[in-house]
Amino acid sequence: MKEYNKVQEVKAGLRQDHRALALFTLGCNSAFRAGDMLGLKRDQLALQEDGRYEIVTVEQKTQKLRRIVLNGPTSRVRVSTSKAQAAAARAA
Repeated sequence: MKEYNKVQEVKAGLRQDHRALALFTLGCNSAFRAGDMLGLKRDQLALQEDGRYEIVTVEQKTQKLRRIVLNGPTSRVRVSTSKAQAAAARAA
């Protein structure tokens, strides 16, 4: 999906599903393959001193180590997703 308007439409549709929005945003900004994104685990996400998150993973297809530092807006999506998940767990 390369058209900006279509990307924004999809993001608007995902606003209530924080996990899906985070995965979609990550996919758009990182060029991860779908299998690599779905295989990510929380322990691969590290908080850096500057408040941004870094993902360290090995790509399935190439077996190469890949490090990606999430930008500020994407890191904030991660933080808001964590807060939403914690609130849902308390309510359950």
